[in-house]
Amino acid sequence: MQRHFWTRANVTLAEIDQPLWYLSCHNCNKSASATVNETYSCRFCKHSSATPTPRARAIVQLQDSTGSIIASIIGKPAETFLKCSATELMKQSSEEHTKISSIVPTNTAHDNIVFIKAVNMEATINKTPYEIIFILEPHPKDDNHLPTNITQPSNSHEAYKHADKKQKQE
Repeated sequence: MQRHFWTRANVTLAEIDQPLWYLSCHNCNKSASATVNETYSCRFCKHSSATPTPRARAIVQLQDSTGSIIASIIGKPAETFLKCSATELMKQSSEEHTKISSIVPTNTAHDNIVFIKAVNMEATINKTPYEIIFILEPHPKDDNHLPTNITQPSNSHEAYKHADKKQKQE
């Protein structure tokens, strides 16, 4: 079974009322059990003086000509899609009467090139079975096909290397 794949799709927020950020451990990025500016002991990585850091997240729908899927998007890829940092999302959401559409776009105006990881189905209770590893803006000269110079990376670390190399070439 293929665990990682590329697609070109339109990305839309699946839930308008969802929280778009959470506090995470600065060391392991797992959910923090503390408030801003509080030091705590992380139950996941066991870091004894962890600091909670805002991290962007969203549940999105990816749609192309073959259908659609629901996926999660977390961290820097979420900030890329939302066009807003997690810190800014945290500040904006604490203000009363702030509509989400005034903070972030609810969809992309065009298709994006997306690298997706399929998650182990047994581990998806209350989670989406797909996670967006990163999202690329298409190059204006693209002809609705994935670039031929992008290869199928074996893990997300290699995917970022390929994306960085592609963006530097442009």
